[in-house]
Order: sequence, then C-alpha cells, then structure tokens
Amino acid sequence: MNKQERFQGAFTWLMNRGAIKNQTEAARKIGTTQQNVSSALRGNPKVLTDRFLRRFNAAFGGVFDIEWLISGEGEMLARPEQTAGQPEANCESARSGLDAGLPLVPFDALAGLPGGDLPGIRLEDCDRYVVPEFSRMGADCLVRVAGASMQPRYLSGDLLAVRRLSSATFLQWGKVYVLDTEQGLLVKKLMPCDGDEGCVLCVSENEKEFPPFRLPKAEIRSLSIVVGHVSVE
Repeated sequence: MNKQERFQGAFTWLMNRGAIKNQTEAARKIGTTQQNVSSALRGNPKVLTDRFLRRFNAAFGGVFDIEWLISGEGEMLARPEQTAGQPEANCESARSGLDAGLPLVPFDALAGLPGGDLPGIRLEDCDRYVVPEFSRMGADCLVRVAGASMQPRYLSGDLLAVRRLSSATFLQWGKVYVLDTEQGLLVKKLMPCDGDEGCVLCVSENEKEFPPFRLPKAEIRSLSIVVGHVSVE
C-alpha cells in the first residue's frame, strides 16, 4: 500500500464514521483548500507531503499512527500513548467499536451499511469476530462468500472483511469490491474499461464460467472494498 492509498484509506475511514462529510469539510478542519485535499487523494506528490499528513492527522486528534501514514510502518490507528496531548475525545470516538469485534452481516444486507441497524437486522444481534488487523484497516463488517465466481481466490463460505466507501470516484484497479447494483450484490475485481471512464470492468477469478462484463458507474448504488478474508475449510 503506497502513501496515496494509505491517505485514501484514512480519509474514507473518517467519512465512514461520520468525522467528515466531504472534501470541503476536511479541508476546513485541516486548514487547507478543497483543491489540496482533492490533489492529495489523487496522490499529487507536491501536496501529499509528510507535512500535509501531519497536519491532517493532527486535525483529527492524532487518531492515526503517523509513521503508518508516512511510511507504511506500524498500524493504521495510533496507540493511546502516541496520542498524548491530543484531544482524548476525538481519539476515543474514532476508535470506538474496535474492541467489540466486527459484525458478520448477511450478504444481501450489506447495502444497508453504514448507519446503524440494517433492514430487519440489528447489528448488536450479529455474531462478532475480533480480528485486530481487519479493524486497523478500517473494516466495517464481515460478509460470507456465496457462489463460485471468485474461486479459487475466495471459496463459498469464506469470510470477507469489507470497508464501505463513500463513492466510486477513487477506485484501486485490480482490487476486489462488493458492489450493490441493479443486478444485486456482486463480488468482483474491478478494472478500467478501455476508452470509457463511465464504466468499470467486473472480473471474476473463475473467468471460464463467469466472463468479464462492463458495468456503468451510474448503476453502482454503493460499494465496499475487500480488505482481507478468512478461509473456511
């Protein structure tokens, strides 16, 4: 994961937890412009400097491990002793829920995240699994794989740790996403469509039985990125 991807992940983590609503609000809290925040999310090295990341982290109570943001070393979230002198409430608020484990939600309910209880489902009633690495990567929940389209990478019954994204603006090509579409929920690796920025190419691992297909971005109602998985034998 490079510096741009780490900043994008930290930014999305904050959005998913209600700390910021958009780039404009983030810029106001950081003390910069929306254009600079946008450039940083695109990985512009003239903006995405170590100094910028320190200002970004300080604006949100030092909740992130600054060494992780800058170099990739360490863990995503700061340890309590690393946030000495920072607003304690910000750190505790951002870290809330990490020690409780990730809820295992039904696959077809994923479209309801985030925002509390899902249709007909209370998150407090879901089974929870404590996987510290997934929590540090900002995962919101676990979902169980169904079907054979992503075999052999993911087998039916495997658990996927997913992080909800606010939009399809910044996609990491070659990564696996869970997409809520008019065709239902899909688990696919996303690639660019040649010559068409308005769509994505959905690729299955099992291409022999599930050939790639184009999906207009306008048909993506919500999406989550897969940040890890647990294989079930």
